Amino acid sequence: MPTSDIKKGPLYVDSTNNRVGVGTTSPSAKLHLGGTAPLDSIIRQDSTVSGTNWEIGERAAGKWQIFEDDNDTVVATFQSSGNVGIGTSSPSSFYSGANNFVVGSGSGANGMSIFSGTTDAGRLYFADGTSGAARYAGYVEYGHSDNKMLFGTNGLTQAVIDSSGRVGIGTTSPTGNANGSALVLEVHSSGANPPEILAGGQNAEISIAGGSAASYLWSTGAYPLIMATNATERMRIDSSGNLLLGTTSAISSGLYSSSFYGATQNGIVLKTTLSSNGTDFIRFINSSGSVIGEIEQNSASTVAYLTSSDYRLKTAVNYDWDATTRLKQLRPARFEWIADGDDAVPVDGFLAHEVQSVVPEAISGTHNEVDDDGNPVYQGIDQSKLTPLLTKALIEAVEKIEQLETRLAALEAN
Repeated sequence: MPTSDIKKGPLYVDSTNNRVGVGTTSPSAKLHLGGTAPLDSIIRQDSTVSGTNWEIGERAAGKWQIFEDDNDTVVATFQSSGNVGIGTSSPSSFYSGANNFVVGSGSGANGMSIFSGTTDAGRLYFADGTSGAARYAGYVEYGHSDNKMLFGTNGLTQAVIDSSGRVGIGTTSPTGNANGSALVLEVHSSGANPPEILAGGQNAEISIAGGSAASYLWSTGAYPLIMATNATERMRIDSSGNLLLGTTSAISSGLYSSSFYGATQNGIVLKTTLSSNGTDFIRFINSSGSVIGEIEQNSASTVAYLTSSDYRLKTAVNYDWDATTRLKQLRPARFEWIADGDDAVPVDGFLAHEVQSVVPEAISGTHNEVDDDGNPVYQGIDQSKLTPLLTKALIEAVEKIEQLETRLAALEAN
């Protein structure tokens, strides 16, 4: 030891290199604390102003800590592995892929604040390089000038939450839609593929997508697509593609089924905005694409129920046939409907199977038919199909009356 050096107890002053060692006679820095155990190199500050006493140094093996002694609290920990903990003494105890910097004590509320200027932004960047976009391959950024949160991937902003709470994906400026209402979520795509919103579960998923050629509401599972208002189901498309309104199952094998309360609702209402005649409210088309019937407006106050009758659709036309004999086989009856119960009143009509042998085209179904479960499959009648027979029989009767009138006039003349 040079004669100018000073050693007194654990204190050593290296006058040659202007260094001070505590617990070491070979200081390598201006102040060098040495020791054989972690607590040997602690620096302590006792404050007479705030009353808080601080210790700084290696308080445990491989852990350099800032310690608040009065409350026995670890404020910060720097480990030899390079991990840093704020409020925790063991940042390495956390997931190895995300324990370089750990904030929180595990008790009460904890957090981290980024304090920026009112016209600037706070940023959290995820980098995989030190140049270009690699410095901010992923990021979260909050702009205080417009109060907008940006989310970036691949070096580009992919999503945004604006100051009104609107979410934009593929756009940084989500706005109100065409009718002026505010949007909560707006999705854009600059590529050829349409943007898509996908929600999935264990058994099914549904996606909403829109492009330049089409828009989709798409379900992949064998489950219904249900729409509701006021927390009540209003409409569904079942897994077979049936459209159901006011009912949860198809009615009478209908592709379109609607159940409604007849006291206050109408089943189907069709309104035309065309003031002139000729509007088809309903048009019926066969599998070949030909129109075979319409319900058409034919005046401002009436509609016409039309079925195909053009001569170009017919062959083997015959005007010479006996209608009277067949007409006399019909048995018009008066009856009451069973379903009307005590409210039933007598009505005029026919029994379908009795008409079937006379005018078969007027009747649908088979006499006494039942389904596989033994339930009746009822016959129906289109009474308009009786009109040609009635007309022809009336013509025959008029011809006979005219013949009788001629004969009577001749007899009276003699």
